[in-house]
Amino acid sequence: MLDWGRANEVIGAEPKGEYSAIDYNLSVTAMLKQQKEFEWASGVLKSKPATREELALTELERVFGKHIDFKSNDDTSLEGRAKAIEARLAVITALSKELAGKIKP
Repeated sequence: MLDWGRANEVIGAEPKGEYSAIDYNLSVTAMLKQQKEFEWASGVLKSKPATREELALTELERVFGKHIDFKSNDDTSLEGRAKAIEARLAVITALSKELAGKIKP
């Protein structure tokens, strides 16, 4: 444990190799914290990434509100079709803005 603490610069090296209980406890605390961070990072990396559609729908709901169902195409009225077209254009715009800074030519 002390070797880990020294290697990770949690505690300093003692010339005579004599370490206190405080040094040991500092090393243990730092190692437990690092293990929790690794567990969290592992969980994030194992989770399913959001799809482009999910990202776009989240952005649409943020901009236009949750009262519009952007997935539904049931409304065949002129107003309903116009909203559907507007929603599709908003998706394309949101995706374009989202990807503009992430894709390098």
